[in-house]
Amino acid sequence: MQLACKGARCYPVSMAVHLQIRDLPDEIHETLRQRATTRGLSLRQYALEVLREHCLQPTLDEWLAGLNRLEPGSLSTPAAEAVREAREAEEAALVDALGRP
Repeated sequence: MQLACKGARCYPVSMAVHLQIRDLPDEIHETLRQRATTRGLSLRQYALEVLREHCLQPTLDEWLAGLNRLEPGSLSTPAAEAVREAREAEEAALVDALGRP
């Protein structure tokens, strides 16, 4: 059996942690319950899905730290020129779609 240790305590790696939320406002509970029902999930399944999705997103600090690891890039076209060209292309497409000169 594989163990994971934190401080002086060791637990089986596959051991699930039980999470209890006290004093959950009724309106939040009702919203979660309704969304779970809409998805055909139990409240436990839905809450686990929401927490899993939340944990997949980096925090602001993690995201900013990732930016610091990126190498600066160079643009082949100045940014202002690229924005102007994109706007002109969108405007032309809109004129074509609406059939106006």
